[in-house]
Amino acid sequence: NAQAARRTLGDDVFTRPVMVINEPKTTALPANPTSSVSVAWRSSQVQDRRQSPAPIPAGWILSGAPTAGARTLFASADTHFSATFWHCTEGEFVWQYRSDEIIHILEGETFVDGRRLTAGDVAYFACGSRAHWRITQPVRKLAIHRSLDLPPLWRRIAAKARKVIGQALGR
Repeated sequence: NAQAARRTLGDDVFTRPVMVINEPKTTALPANPTSSVSVAWRSSQVQDRRQSPAPIPAGWILSGAPTAGARTLFASADTHFSATFWHCTEGEFVWQYRSDEIIHILEGETFVDGRRLTAGDVAYFACGSRAHWRITQPVRKLAIHRSLDLPPLWRRIAAKARKVIGQALGR
């Protein structure tokens, strides 16, 4: 229940789209990793800057002319989980999140809703939230996405059904 959660956690939890995690930047690995771990990409791929254009919608840009690119590293068969490298040049825009997203800043500097993020910082954005990005130095990030959204075909079918029902009801 959202109201019970608001009473427990406070309203500000639901109005802040970004949560910056400022933990130590080193992680201990298990002494004997299991063989069930598969490597999706190698560290050398982090340095590979080949990416496809991923333009920010013009209506979202507030100032400057930010240019963005992305490369999907992994996507699950149902497309509900993916990992992407993303980069963007200087500029200011409002981003609308269509999935839950965890980011790890690899390079650059940005201010997201007034919070400074630089290399090594990790942040979480909830699906449906919006965040004001002001990139002051070109940014590269690793983004992990999780979505329980319907596949595009089902979204179109649902939208068409809503339209037909609305017309039938005289709305």
